[in-house]
Amino acid sequence: RVVDNQASFETVGAGGSPGWQAPEQLILRGGGSARQTAAVDVFSSGLLIHYSLTGGKHPYGENFDRDGAILKGQKSLDDVAVIPCASDILISMLADSPDDRPYISEVLEHPLWWTAHQRLGFIIDISDRVEVEDRAEDDTIFIALEALSGVAIGGDGEWVGKLDDSL
Repeated sequence: RVVDNQASFETVGAGGSPGWQAPEQLILRGGGSARQTAAVDVFSSGLLIHYSLTGGKHPYGENFDRDGAILKGQKSLDDVAVIPCASDILISMLADSPDDRPYISEVLEHPLWWTAHQRLGFIIDISDRVEVEDRAEDDTIFIALEALSGVAIGGDGEWVGKLDDSL
């Protein structure tokens, strides 16, 4: 556990296993200088989440190429594309820059971890809000919601194609 603004590793050199380190750790290992923060743990956690969700696949490829791919930012999240919530959080957790990664508290609040009850409650709340806003002159939330539909449900964002035929 790292307290706010404390570096994860105070020693010279980077800890961790090859292929599972954040870019800033690899730079440090190569003789460069980079401040390591708790963001390295967020990055590594993102790798582990991807690995768990895909049955052992790594977003940066095979063993030999991983460190180079991490340094170049060459990741593939195709294997989690069928889980839009997972893609969304992994994109931010595996950001090349530590400043672009979320805090772990933000990761834990992400909808990926919500229960079915929480997801349904959210959809009902949003539906109620959009219904009320549809009648108002300012449709900002409605437009923003529609713009993100592709992220929320994947693909082209068309709700009808996602519904069961019986519904």
